[in-house]
Amino acid sequence: MDNGTPLILHLRTLGWTLNLTRMNVILLLATTILLSVAQGHDLLRGMVEDGGLKYLSLFGSTLLWATSLWLWARVLLDIKFPYALASWKQLTPYRRQLPRLFGVLAFAVVTLNMGIATDWHPVSYLMGIEGILFYLAVTYRRDLGRWIARKVRPQAAKTHWAWADKIGEKDERPPRENIYQALGEIRGKIAAATFVLGLALFAWGMLGPLSMGRHLDTLLLLMLWGATVLPLTSYVTYLASRRGFPIVIFSAILIIGFSFWNDNHEIRTLDGHKPDQRPSLEKALTDWHDAHCNKTQCEPFILVATAGGGIRAAYWTGTLLGRLHDDSEGLLKDHLFAISGVSGGSVGATVYRAVAANRQQEITSLIQQILGNDYLGPVAAGLLYKDALQRLMPLPLFGDRAEIFEKGLEYGFNDFMSESRISLESSFIDTVALDGQPWPALFLNATWSENGRRIVAASLSTEALAPPRGNQILYKDLLTTLGADMRLSTAAHNSARFPMISPPGGWNPVDDKQLSWQRLQDGGLFENFGAETALELAVFAEKLWQEKWGMQLRPYVILISSDPTLPKSFAAFPGNEPLGFAYETLSTLHTYATTRNGRGIEAAARLREWVKRRQTDNKDQRFFHLRMCHSNGKEQDPPLGWFLSNTAQTRINDYLRETDGDDGCGRDNLSSLKQLARLLKTSN
Repeated sequence: MDNGTPLILHLRTLGWTLNLTRMNVILLLATTILLSVAQGHDLLRGMVEDGGLKYLSLFGSTLLWATSLWLWARVLLDIKFPYALASWKQLTPYRRQLPRLFGVLAFAVVTLNMGIATDWHPVSYLMGIEGILFYLAVTYRRDLGRWIARKVRPQAAKTHWAWADKIGEKDERPPRENIYQALGEIRGKIAAATFVLGLALFAWGMLGPLSMGRHLDTLLLLMLWGATVLPLTSYVTYLASRRGFPIVIFSAILIIGFSFWNDNHEIRTLDGHKPDQRPSLEKALTDWHDAHCNKTQCEPFILVATAGGGIRAAYWTGTLLGRLHDDSEGLLKDHLFAISGVSGGSVGATVYRAVAANRQQEITSLIQQILGNDYLGPVAAGLLYKDALQRLMPLPLFGDRAEIFEKGLEYGFNDFMSESRISLESSFIDTVALDGQPWPALFLNATWSENGRRIVAASLSTEALAPPRGNQILYKDLLTTLGADMRLSTAAHNSARFPMISPPGGWNPVDDKQLSWQRLQDGGLFENFGAETALELAVFAEKLWQEKWGMQLRPYVILISSDPTLPKSFAAFPGNEPLGFAYETLSTLHTYATTRNGRGIEAAARLREWVKRRQTDNKDQRFFHLRMCHSNGKEQDPPLGWFLSNTAQTRINDYLRETDGDDGCGRDNLSSLKQLARLLKTSN
């Protein structure tokens, strides 16, 4: 770098080079963010746990990604553009060093985060060594090419493709007039191979995204996509820079304009069954009463509210319900009247409901195997290919990543339950008939985007309830609003449409002709515990018992939370640090983000107090809070997302150890499960 050049010229030159290689910068930043968060660490941990070929695939994909970052930055910076903001001489040091920096940073990002995630497993050091070798290869590539040419063709080395003219570090390389000259023979071979691989991946991603997501690890998929999308985006950048055309602004206008007509996120429905074919809530409660009560008392009436939290909530919910089911020798299924789920809790509850309908005993391990699958890969494949291309289309032409995610759940279930009366592909409405009883009923909570209220996929109908009892059910029934049935996988996913990972689900309401296209999102955006719906069910059941049979119903309520940082007294206010930076702007956004959890905690506290007021004495425990235990820095908490490494699964299983949690969390969880199992056995 010329020390005599004014700083402003260096900054302008750096700005020009970074703008020209903006896709490289964007991909590096996006990958850095992904791998630096808990979800990224768990993806890396999962690949290291699998070992063997996974090591080779990680090394190979990182090398391809780094090579693509280096190559296309070098190609673009070797071209003399008519609208360049810097002279060719000023660009020389940036052309030489910036592409190398991109490639080395790719290895550095993976190495550093892998080391942190795996406590510096030996493979982390191997990744770092590969990065060093990469830097040496691209720095001394001409010397390496000439050496190869002499070895392969000693008599005519200069005619071999690996031979390159020697250009000294201080020599000025002549500019190339276009991208084809800048590629040259060797770069052209690498670019052609990358382009062909990109076409193959594109075809796979468009024709079989579910297969792609199930066969490629998410991290491998993301790196391959990043490496193979650079040839296209670099060529587009070349054309835009050559003609001075604002391609980014034009693309943004195109995407925004087409968004008026190209929504491809309509909720999947099933023909055949109608919402009014579901048993009513009142009839199901009456049937439960007739099966479990005599004239003076009833067997335990159990309700479950289970919180959201991605796959960790699903795995934790499935583990607890499966464990209690097994410990009670299958009696849980007969006494559990309803589960009110949110997000991942809804997924875990739905899997439990389907497994328990097919198998009476030893279901915990089976549920864990189903929920231990990688469900992030299929949705990532759908996002990167079908949904990405759809944004550039004027009309909805392709299926979306929501459908791919739901099919991933179905395939994950069938991997372990291939011959089942009820699977996740089964009709949500027909589940009652297939199982022979309406309980455990599912109430899977979503958030109606246009009004911020609850909209619930319920296996029991509340539409025909007459006042005053009907007035206690405040949510909107999703199936009635859709006017159609859906698969169990769709019902669970509608509750678990976490922003950005899953798209908002759209539909045209049939029960309100004044409303046009509507959308729903993750139920946790309203409240993350499912406690509001559970409390409404409890109040309704209590009044029905009093009015119809003159009996006092005192239900048992199980609250399953999935936030390891939640205090033991979940109604306590955590001492979060206030915002210090740009607080006037960010405080409102921060408040929106924390309100859902605050609303959920208050709803859970109301549910707990409602139950406790119906206890006869302190020994008559009827509210049970099963919670995740905070590691206090000793171990990493399981991440949100749709993938769990074996380490994260083991960590969740450990929440049922007596020694887990400094505040007695594991001991409390075990004690609650034992007490509930004993209650079910002795009352039967």
